[in-house]
Amino acid sequence: MVIEDRNHIVYVSGALRSDHWPVIRTTAYIVYQRHPPGVVIDFSGVRLLHSGGERTLIAAIDEIERRHLPFTLLNVSSLAGRQLSPNVYRRLAAGAELWWNRFCGTV
Repeated sequence: MVIEDRNHIVYVSGALRSDHWPVIRTTAYIVYQRHPPGVVIDFSGVRLLHSGGERTLIAAIDEIERRHLPFTLLNVSSLAGRQLSPNVYRRLAAGAELWWNRFCGTV
């Protein structure tokens, strides 16, 4: 897994093999200090998702919703999306609009 940041976007790519949310969250907080309106976490580069990697997304969804973090999860690639359990995929889809609206300041 590779994590990069540019502007207010954190890019995650490669394979998610275990729960990487603590590392992704730390990077997002560092970016947030430079860009207080919010941070986009872009998963479009994720090509392989193991069950441990799914725990990354579950932990991210849980913490973003519970703490109302100014983070938006976007672009879980179609390949990774097909590897997600239906429950996690539904939670990502259901939260995406809310996260985006919160990020844009409309919620």
